[in-house]
Amino acid sequence: MSDAVHVRHLRLTPQGETQRLEAEIDGDLVWFDAPSGAFHGPRAEPFLALALQEAMARRVPLVLDPAHRVSPTWVRNLERVQAVWLSWNDEDIGWVPVQASTAPEPDHRGWSLSTFSGGVDSSYTFLQCREQLSHVVLVQGFDTDDEDGWRRNVRARRAFADRQGVALLPVANNVRAFLQRRRLSWNLAHGGLLASLGVALGARSVVIPSTFTYSHLIPWGSHPVLDPLWSTDQTTVTHHGADCGRTEKTRRLLQAPDLLHELQVCWRSVDQNCGQCPKCVRTSLALHLLGAESDKLPPYTSVDQLVALRPSDGASLAYTEELIRLALVQGHPAVAKRLRRDRRRYLLKMHAVEWLKLLGGRRLKTWARGRSTAAWRRDRVKLQAARDWLDDGVAP
Repeated sequence: MSDAVHVRHLRLTPQGETQRLEAEIDGDLVWFDAPSGAFHGPRAEPFLALALQEAMARRVPLVLDPAHRVSPTWVRNLERVQAVWLSWNDEDIGWVPVQASTAPEPDHRGWSLSTFSGGVDSSYTFLQCREQLSHVVLVQGFDTDDEDGWRRNVRARRAFADRQGVALLPVANNVRAFLQRRRLSWNLAHGGLLASLGVALGARSVVIPSTFTYSHLIPWGSHPVLDPLWSTDQTTVTHHGADCGRTEKTRRLLQAPDLLHELQVCWRSVDQNCGQCPKCVRTSLALHLLGAESDKLPPYTSVDQLVALRPSDGASLAYTEELIRLALVQGHPAVAKRLRRDRRRYLLKMHAVEWLKLLGGRRLKTWARGRSTAAWRRDRVKLQAARDWLDDGVAP
């Protein structure tokens, strides 16, 4: 392997009704396709944001070809981005120097963007910010890399954007494939990717919907501490909605039928909701507890569906706790009882493994990690330190 991670051969080329922004990261071609005229010149920031994880994993410098320039503010902020990542995990990664020539940016285009998938988080952010938004951005990789699925997703989100009077900017890419080849973490990379694409699009502002609340913050690629660090002098990046839990966001969407009846939350499809996966059941249950339904989501009908919501990590545990509180407030004790039972089982299992770790020491830790089949554990960079191998709430 090279003694540095190089970003080279940056190009912006027209392709009929689209244009491609591409560069080589450590010899691998990474590309982004957007509507013609969307990119504000050949900007290197998205590629450096992706390359940083590879460089930190190998503990080698990150080097941008001197022929290209990036925002000086953005490069300075990479020091702070690295500090945050290292505070989460200083075993898999190390601090690296970034060698990149800088130059003042072109003036922003006045665009105000929000990333948008049609889920509860992005719909809530759209509801709160819609008066200031000129565009919504749909980035491939969050749901499926299947080309037919991506085209259906674009059609569905474009129809929504047209009805709302905003422009849709779909951005196809091969980022997932790049990260999978390198065994790098999508869950660490995605926040910087979204923000840096906003920079490449020449936006005045970029809003990234929150995944978690301030009361349940965990290491994650999009985070209220991290997202603003991807800003530049011309583009301001904001993390939005962390003051509001998922069930409360759902409650507020009841006042916006145009968003409520367009919800797209499914893990299994990009243009319809299966009604059976955890995201579908979680959302339909919240609506049921609130006395509402969405035209696009099969309704919650039975406590037997709650098996899909059994906590498996700290993130799903936080959602379970929100639903327990909502069930009690709304007068559904049977639902609360079932969710509490599943929460108790998860906590007992978690603490039992913690006791085993304490009793067995490093040898047991090594054995348990080796037996894990979870894909995220095979990543070279994790959202927790190796010494904290127990799933304490930061696994995807």
